[in-house]
This record gives sequence, C-alpha cells and structure tokens, in this order.
Amino acid sequence: MAWQACYALITTALITESTRPRHTPSLGFKHNIVRRPLRPLTATTLTTAPSSTTEILVDDSAFKRPAVDSRQYRLLKLANGLEVALVSDRDADEAGAALSVKAGSFDDTLLGLAHFHEHMLFLGTQKYPQEDEYEKYLSSNGGGCNAWTSDDTTCYYFNVNAASLEGALDRLAQFFVAPTLEKDAVEREVKAVDSEYRMALQDDSWRLHSVLKATAKQDHPFSRFSTGSEQTLLEKAGGVDGLHSELKKWNRAYYNSANMRLAVVGRESLEELEQLVTADGRFGAIPSGDLPSRELGPAWTSDETQTRVRVSPVRDLRSLQLLFPLPPRKALRESDGDIKPNPEVLVSHLLGHEGRDTLHSLLRDKGWVDSLTCGAAVANDGGQLFELAVDLTDAGDEHCEEVLDLLWSWVGVVRRASSQELETANQELRDLGDVKFDFSERSSAATMASDVADALWEHPSQPVAGPALVGPYSDDATRVVLDALVPENCVVFDVRSSHDDSELVSRERWHGASYDEASLEDNEVKRWSEKMEATDSSLKLPLPNKFAAKASPLLPAGKGIVRLSNTPEATTLWKRSDYARAPESVPRVPKTASIALFRFKEPSTAVELARDRAFCGALMQSLNHDAYDAHLAGLSFTVEAARRGLEVRVSGFDARASEAFQLVAERLTQALSGKKCGFEDEAAGTRAFLADAEDLARRCADSIRDDPIRLAGGWARRAVDSDSDVVDVDSVGEASGKLSEEDVAAAASDLSRRLSSAHLEIYVAGNVDTEWALSFAEKARNIAPPSEDASRPQPETALKLPVGDTVLELRALSEDSERKQTLFAGDGDAPPSSEGDPNCAVEMVFQVGRAGDDENAAENGWSSANARDGAATLLGRIAQSSAFDRLRTKEQLGYLVDAGLDVIEGAVSLRCGVQSATGLDPKGLEERIESWTVALREEISNMSDEEVASQAQGLATELLQRPGALRDVVSRDWHEVSTGRRRFSHVETRAASLLEVSKQDLLKLVDDHLLSDKRRVLRTRVYAAGDDRDGTCDPDGWTVLRTRAELRKWKDRADYWPPAVRWDEGGVGAPAD
Repeated sequence: MAWQACYALITTALITESTRPRHTPSLGFKHNIVRRPLRPLTATTLTTAPSSTTEILVDDSAFKRPAVDSRQYRLLKLANGLEVALVSDRDADEAGAALSVKAGSFDDTLLGLAHFHEHMLFLGTQKYPQEDEYEKYLSSNGGGCNAWTSDDTTCYYFNVNAASLEGALDRLAQFFVAPTLEKDAVEREVKAVDSEYRMALQDDSWRLHSVLKATAKQDHPFSRFSTGSEQTLLEKAGGVDGLHSELKKWNRAYYNSANMRLAVVGRESLEELEQLVTADGRFGAIPSGDLPSRELGPAWTSDETQTRVRVSPVRDLRSLQLLFPLPPRKALRESDGDIKPNPEVLVSHLLGHEGRDTLHSLLRDKGWVDSLTCGAAVANDGGQLFELAVDLTDAGDEHCEEVLDLLWSWVGVVRRASSQELETANQELRDLGDVKFDFSERSSAATMASDVADALWEHPSQPVAGPALVGPYSDDATRVVLDALVPENCVVFDVRSSHDDSELVSRERWHGASYDEASLEDNEVKRWSEKMEATDSSLKLPLPNKFAAKASPLLPAGKGIVRLSNTPEATTLWKRSDYARAPESVPRVPKTASIALFRFKEPSTAVELARDRAFCGALMQSLNHDAYDAHLAGLSFTVEAARRGLEVRVSGFDARASEAFQLVAERLTQALSGKKCGFEDEAAGTRAFLADAEDLARRCADSIRDDPIRLAGGWARRAVDSDSDVVDVDSVGEASGKLSEEDVAAAASDLSRRLSSAHLEIYVAGNVDTEWALSFAEKARNIAPPSEDASRPQPETALKLPVGDTVLELRALSEDSERKQTLFAGDGDAPPSSEGDPNCAVEMVFQVGRAGDDENAAENGWSSANARDGAATLLGRIAQSSAFDRLRTKEQLGYLVDAGLDVIEGAVSLRCGVQSATGLDPKGLEERIESWTVALREEISNMSDEEVASQAQGLATELLQRPGALRDVVSRDWHEVSTGRRRFSHVETRAASLLEVSKQDLLKLVDDHLLSDKRRVLRTRVYAAGDDRDGTCDPDGWTVLRTRAELRKWKDRADYWPPAVRWDEGGVGAPAD
C-alpha cells in the first residue's frame, strides 16, 4: 500500500529476506523491467463518447465475483477487436490498468528481441516523445509502472492515484498506437538488457532454467536464450540499423489489437471507464490485425524424457525434481461451463500434501528433506512441465536414491486412487476454494489489472473467478495427468552441490552452469516402476481437512484502535475494531489477525538466536500437519524468533482461529519445558532441531552470494544499527553450524527464561470481540508467565555517522569459492580470484538526523523535525526517479539503480545504490553518484514552485490512500506497535507535512547532507570477484573499514543517536491517535 512509502520499515528480525528459506527456484520465468516512479504532468480531459460499435461481451449481472465484492464489472470488445475488462470501484483511491500481448520470447526472431522490445516501448511515443514522460506522470500522481515478458506473453501495467487515471491511460495507449522506437535509443537500451543478463550470471534460478532449456527439444522455442545480450541483439543484427529495422518489423507483426487484452480498474462508472478507453486516439486506435497463428508442440518428447540431468549449483542447494511433460492446460480443461476442471491442481494437491502418512510426513520424519513442492514448473501454449520436487537435508543427500524410490512409491499411491477418492478430494478443494474466494480481500489496482488482463486469454468470460476457483472433477482429464507420471515420461532434475564437477562434462552456454545429461538405466526404470506398483503401508492419501469450516457471522464494527484494560501482568493489548479509514465499499470479512510479541529485555547473542531459530523451526515441524491443513482452509499460524523477541501469530478465518492459537500455545508451552521441541518423543524433537539448525547454517552461508547490491545495502544497514556486536548472518550461521544435541534442552530452558522476563505486546484486529482479544492475551501470557524482573527493553538506537566519509569494503565470491562467511576486502585468507561474476556494487548513505527529534532538527536550522522529515520524504521520491533516469537510463551504469529515503532504527538517511558490470569499480560508481547529487541539485533548482507543490500533493495523495483490505490495516498498525512508535495517525501527519515543503527546503537538504563538507556519509563497496582493486588509496581523513574486526572496533567507539522511540502507552480504553 502507498502509506509504506513514507517511512522505511524497522523490522525486529535479524535474518533478512535474503536468508529465509531458499527452496529450489521455480523453473518458469518472466523478464521484469525495474521501473521507478517519476515526475508530474496534468491529466487530459475526457471528451469523446464510446464507439457505437463497441460490443458488450459479459455485463455485470453475469460476472462471477467474490460474494463480498461490490465492484461492477464489464467485458467489452472494441471495433478493432481489442477485448477489454472494466472494473468500477466507486470509492477507490487508486486506479490501475494492464495490457497483455500474446507475444513473447517464443516469437523472437533474434534471441531476446521480445524482451528488448518491451524495454523500448517505455522510451517515448509520437504523442509523448520525451523518454520518461510516462513514468514522470505516474510518479507525480502517486503511481508507478512495470512490465514483464514470458514465453508467450508480455504484460504492461501501472497504478496511479484514482483522479489521474485518464492521463495514465492515454500515455499507456500510445505505447501500442504509435511508439517512436527511436533508433538513437537502440544501442543504449541494448546495454540495459545486456546488464540485466549479466546480473543473473551467478543466479541459480537462471542457471537452472538455462540448463532446462538446454536439455529440452532443441528445435522448440523454449530451448532458446530469451533475455538477450549485446551479442544476440546488436551483433547478430549487424548493428544498430539492422536491429532497429528488425524491431519495427517485429512490432508490426505482433502488436495488433486482436493480439491484446486490456483491463482497467478505476472509480469511474462502467460507462465512464468505457469512454476513457474508447476516446479518440486511445485503445480503439491500436492497429487491427489477426491473432498470429502459433502451432506449438511439446518441448519434451520421448527423445528428451527418461533422462537424468545433474547440475552443479553456485549455492549450497540439494534438490531432486521429477519433471513430467503434460498437454497444455487448455487441452485438459475442455468442458462446458465457465469454471473448467483443474486436474493438475487436484493431482498437485495430493502429491504435495503435507498431512499425516503422506510422502512429506515420511521424509521429514526421517530427516531427509526440508520441503516438498508440486505443481506446474513450466506452462505455455505448447504444454506444461509438471514438477514433484524435494529439497534435501545433508542426510537426504546421502540417501538420495532412497528418496527417489520413495518419490516413485508416492506417485504410485496417488495413481492408484479410485475415481471416487479423487472426486472426493476435488470436492474438498472446491469447497475450501469457494469459501476463500467468496471472502477474498482486494489486491492493489495494478495487481488486479495485470491478473485480469493475463487471465482473459485462458478465461475469456470469467477472468476473476476462472483462475481462482477449482472446477468440477473430470475423471478423463485427471487420468491423463496421472498416466503421464511414469519413469518413461520423466526428466529427473538432480541439483546438488555435492556433485563432482569433474564428472559434469557439459557447460551451459549462456549462464555457465556445469551439468550432464544421461538416459535412465533400464534397471532404474524397472525399479521405479515396481515401486509405483508396490503397496507401501506407510504412505496413504490425505485425510479430510480438520480446519475446514464455514465462515462465521460478521460482528458489528467498532471504531478505531484502543489499548484494553484488565490484561495480564507485563502485557499490553491493542485492539483494532474497524478497518481504519477504509471506504465503505471495502468488504469486511470474517477474518482476524492476532499477534503476540514477547520483547526480550536484552537482544539475543548469535548463539541464542541460532538456538531460538532452530527451536522454533522444530516446533513448527511438530505442528506441520495441522499448519498445512489450516493453510488450505485459509488460516495460518507461525512462531518466529528474532534477535529482539519472539512472535506468535494467527491470521485468517476467525471461525477456527481460537482453536488454532490454543494448539500453538499449548505446544509451545510443552516444548519450553523439555527436550522434545513439541514432538511426542525426544529423538524426533532432536532430529528436527538439528535439521533446522543445519538448514539455517546453509541459508546463512548462501546469503553471502546475494547480488552485490543486496550485500552492499544489507551491510550498510548493519554498520549503522545499534548492534555493536555485529550479530549478523555470518555469526548466526557459524553458531547454527555448531549446534548439537546438548543444545536442545539449553535452547528450551534459556528461551523460557527470556520469555518470562519479556514484556508482551499484543495486537488483535478483525472479526473478533473484546472477550476474544482478552482470551488471546491470557493464553499468550500463560505460555511464559511473567517473572518478577519482567520489563520492557530499552528502545533501539542508531549509530551516528561521524562527519566526513566512512568506507566499508567487501568482495563478491567467485563461483567456485567454498567460503561460508562474508568476504571483507582486507581478509588475507581469500584474495581476489582470477575470474568470477563481473558485477560490483556500491551503496552510499547520507545521514540526515534522528526522526521526530525537534532538537536535532533545530540544530540544523529547521523549525521542527516534522518539517525536515517531510522534506526528506519528498526528496527521497524525487531522488528515486532522478537517479534511475540519470544513472540507469542515460548513463547505463547497470540494470539495478535505486535511491530514496531510508530509516534505520530512527535515523533518517538518503541513499543511492548501483550495481554494475561495466568495468567500473565501486570507486568509479561513487564518482558517478557524486556527480548525480550535483545534477540533482540543479534539477530541483530548475523546478518551479508549482512543480514542487505538484510532486508533494501527488505523494501526499498516495500516502493517504485508504486501506483496501484488513491486511493493509494490520500491516500499518503492526508497524507502529512493533517499532514502539504507536503513532497510528503518523501517515496523516506526514502527508500534511508534505504540503508545506518548499523548493528551498529540498535544496537545504541537498546542500547540508549531500554536498556539504560537514555531511555524514557511509560508502559500502562490494568489489567484483575478479577485481583486485581496493580502497587503499582513498583520501586522507576517510575512515576505511576492511575487516570485521575493524568494523566492530569502529562501532564500539561510535556515537549513537538517542532512542527515537519512547514507550508511550496511550490512554487505556481511549482511541489511540
């Protein structure tokens, strides 16, 4: 939601997203353009009535939608053949649109041409020739845009403040009416595509996908390289002229109205939306044509199956995937009715089930897998690739062949299911799906538009319900899927870091992965066929879902958020009784979100955090059967440990939420009192604890192979947080790797002690009353009754950067490095490699001051912190678009360029990060960033007062967009509660401050914090793996940190800002601000 733009989230978790479970990536890919919001113009005026030749295909009364959805829908067909979905949401603050083109990389005449064409459409049209006009308009009106290219489809979409929809639609329409496709931009944008390609050279997702392509049928378009590069585009076309000519020819061939689908979401009526679409020169003016014929066969035939492909990953991955070619989805869904059968969904539901006596249960009990997934890995017009995959533990890696045997045994169990059993399972899926669909919450306008536009190809009459609902059972279609699940029709995709690279004789051309491919041995096929036919009493079809329930009645809505009285000792309870400022049309749903956060008195050490994570992971394993059923029924519960606390959460349908939380609370209480981690016997608990510790250690080690820009950004935040011990993924990973059986009991007793001394903060929202909330609080506090010393921790602080420049230097790892910890530039045990990933990165952080601190703001000449922070918010938005335009689009430094506002534990900063494979080192990138800050000042100086006011108004309107769903309310409230700020009207305050920002305010921030010799700057550099340059020649007076020890010592001696948060409870029983 838009309100998130006004401040950075301050999370309690230490391990960031980059170290959360990284299961083997999906093998289906889309190329995404990373777009940033840019500057303002005004919308055009509605003048034209809809064409009399527009045909209504499906009107609102025949449109299937969720039971709680009060929006209006209409499907149209314009005179030029373009089919359009209209969604009228009269109270919406946000609008959006998407146009899907049935053309993608399968249609390339040069490798990567469809992806390159997608990039080029953003660079100007005849009506709006300025390259960044579209993005500027969206940015100044609270919006943004993006696009993606897949095998057979390309989709362009945007979101914008609701009042500015017409201007955005007009600009999007010109992409397809009259794009300029300027020759002068060709070479520059090829470099952007090439940078995107090089960015992924060490990415296992792309490497595995490329190997899959290399082992498919080689005359099928799936087998082709699709990203594009200078070699495949510019060189292959014979230069700029040749590529430009081919680009225009390709555009004429595929970008016609019959080959497009449009979806528009706005607050106008259906008739007004139709007028916006059909106005002169817009979507009705797109050149007409015919839907291009594309007769595609399967990418895998009998010549490509019955094989085993072994791949060596860059990260420490261990995965086995059984891949089965299937007919296209359309062929499996041939039936009457708007909602078609979903045989693959049914089969994947059964094979991927995590209930008792399933394959997942058996393999987890043996300690052989971390996860199991099932579904379509690849789906396009030519067919599907159905996947049954497991991520292995170390023990599972050693028992790889036994795991394969069990996979085939499980396939046999499902294949032998009777038609009655299959139909019963399908009906349960339908029932669960119907309830979730009827009470589904709204997504953003851009997400809905892109989903609907894309769905129109497969569900032309019901693009909302068609993809969401499970269709009727079809025995014939289900048997087609099941009959395909045999060794003779399988590719065993074996991805493990334990492979001996010397045995992998092939090297994939585009991303360089080592692999080999061999036919399955006859004895393997025979053995697996026998496993499928044999009866295994330990494997059974899933039991009925225990959490399936009808939705409960809606309670009367209250008003606001209050702190309740009569709570347990050392407990604060917040209850939200409404949907905040949500418009009346936003449906109230029978759901809840209830969160209990135990705040530790002191932050955890690396060992404590490693133990806590392993303990919680094992506990959730003990609850997995119930958690999986609950998830299928629209209910979730989690227990997660972070450095500063432990969080227990239950969310979803409220009918069984109390029962679910009771289960979690009892199991956690039991686990804290012994060595079983929630299991029935100690051995199982110990096995689960050690398996999760192993997985955590591997994920922490893998995180150091993140993209250089993510490494730079992550370490920049660690450098200025309050943790002088530098407890990070390296130290937690090392601690996790050393955990043993003795740590199980220590983890339980130590965590129990820290929970008892913790203050408990609770937040409850949704369709539950005060009695329910108080009961939740009591159950949560009883998990660990408070001790005499239970109290709140001290609020967090942030490091105050010294005046001048501080440098932190790291290195990226080479592909063959076995290192498990971050490589600092000064580490003597790992010098630069001779070759490796060419990408380097830098993140520059310009610290402004402490958020909300009037005294600190006054020291720098501001009337209040609110005025300064409002100006910083607007400057962050302007900087974001400016840096992207100059450093990414014009200078082509790299595909990843980002800038904006950041808040780290209360310290406000402006930041700019760049990742590049151009040959510049981080110091060279810094020079470009420094030049950009000068250009940014000039850009702001040239803005009129009206332009500044327009930018501020657009951002304020974006921030004030009202919640569209319960989850939006919860996300915003929980940020205020979890950070301790508790300013529930903060967004409104920030939006008001934006309207007072002047051009001089923006220039003052730039002069004081970006250009002044008194500025406080942190430069975090990540050198490419093969780059032996470093910062030893930096100017005198700069502080250069090149080892972990130097970083720790520097943090020990640093000054820190006073805490940004004071524990302000607010009045009991009174609405919070």
